[in-house]
Amino acid sequence: MPELNKAAIGKEYPPMELTIDGKMSKYYALATNDPNPWYIDETRPGGIICPPLYAVFYAGGANAGVFMDKDIGPPGFYSFLVHGEQDIVWHRPVKPGETVVSSGKVADVVDKGTGELLIVEANSKLKSTGELAATLCFGFFVRGYGKLQKVEKKEVDTGLKPEARKIVISEKMHVLPGQSYIYAEPSGDHNPIHKDNEFAKKVGLGGIILQGLCSMAFVQKAVVDTVCAGDPTRLKRLAVRFSKPVRPGDDLLTEGWETGKAPGKTIYGLETKNQAGEPVIKNAVAEVS
Repeated sequence: MPELNKAAIGKEYPPMELTIDGKMSKYYALATNDPNPWYIDETRPGGIICPPLYAVFYAGGANAGVFMDKDIGPPGFYSFLVHGEQDIVWHRPVKPGETVVSSGKVADVVDKGTGELLIVEANSKLKSTGELAATLCFGFFVRGYGKLQKVEKKEVDTGLKPEARKIVISEKMHVLPGQSYIYAEPSGDHNPIHKDNEFAKKVGLGGIILQGLCSMAFVQKAVVDTVCAGDPTRLKRLAVRFSKPVRPGDDLLTEGWETGKAPGKTIYGLETKNQAGEPVIKNAVAEVS
């Protein structure tokens, strides 16, 4: 079976610079069904900020070098890639007009038994001050790559068995029929598995699937709308594992429960299920100030 090149672990890529376009950051919010005034209403005191998940766009350029690097894997490996995991820590909000400089590196390649997990780390800083805005860890799962041997699965403990959870976050979301097309534009994620039904079938996905990060943005919305009381600056970290594809027309339910405290923060476990009750996002964690 093909394998990714583990010799690439630790490889760093040149930083990429992006000035935030307010129209596109608003577009991103609306593409994730999230008209929060913090993202949309320019008349609000202090103006607008980017949705927290917009970090995947301004930092996503750091991934471009990875995907164009012939040293990473055999030609065409990108066609078998889906988003497996994502972890984001926010250090400060980013506003339209600010310029962000993002750098990335290959952090690891992990054999998961049914494929390999390509882990890319990115740091985004404000050009004007050098302040760290966000730290991101992208986990890209490349199906069918690696030794394909059985490996022990280690589940993340998100606290409490289901029957003991006190649900404090609960929000439904309907995935629009064209959601993956809408999200592709402001996110820059034009992978054909999200836009070309025949291609998605050809690579074994059964048809178009929604971008994982759009599903993650739905989780972000659920957290901000509830335990953040609508204030996105209170969301300090969100980490998820994508466990099943989300498809156009799906109805999702995100639920969360408190798992503990940290200095100045409350920690929540989260899970998102589809209309069949199947988890599409699991082992998720949010940290809120």
